[in-house]
Amino acid sequence: MKLFQIWLRPRQREVRPTGTHRRVPKADRANQFILLASGFSVDVDALRIRADARVLGATLLAALS
Repeated sequence: MKLFQIWLRPRQREVRPTGTHRRVPKADRANQFILLASGFSVDVDALRIRADARVLGATLLAALS
């Protein structure tokens, strides 16, 4: 996937939308969820968003049977 776009309701009305991006290597998210974006100040390594939410991502590998 080259681009993933998600819209969240901001905590304040009349806020202009902004955009940003971040590369996340596949190895960092292989079979585990990682924090991508957050509106909480304690999540210092995440992209900043203006919503009371966290966005997590993962690449889940198919199990071989």
